[in-house]
Amino acid sequence: MRIGVDIEQVRPVDLNALASAVLSEAERDYLVDIEPYLRQAAFMRCWTRKEAVVKASGIGIEAILWQIDVQPWEPRAVVEHRVVGCPTAIWAIRDLPAGPGCSASLALPAEAQPLLDFGRDRGTPSPTDTTVAQEATQWRPPPRVQVRTARPTA
Repeated sequence: MRIGVDIEQVRPVDLNALASAVLSEAERDYLVDIEPYLRQAAFMRCWTRKEAVVKASGIGIEAILWQIDVQPWEPRAVVEHRVVGCPTAIWAIRDLPAGPGCSASLALPAEAQPLLDFGRDRGTPSPTDTTVAQEATQWRPPPRVQVRTARPTA
């Protein structure tokens, strides 16, 4: 099974310079709508999710990152990312506990999504989830943005 993992230290980045090249429209809206002090961590959350997906697909940083919407307002996301030669097109993403000042994500084929639960009930936040993840679950994209969210089946 293909998997991708990324971990990054949360550090200041030039959001104005990177946002249009890296983030989808919904992700940019999300960053604008959250508290300013959370934006750097939220950007790194998007980045690690995207990196995990492109690593799992085998394309790496050559991917057009703004086309991959990783739904940072969701505790877990299911996204589409197709790469020639990769049998998987739908990916499940989960944030990983990485300690203070770090962001980490895991991506694997959507059919393996139950593995993301790590023995917990679906939808129950982990005690190690970050403030960004907790606040992110309350944000919803504006009505003009259509976001497809796949829900796990029992």
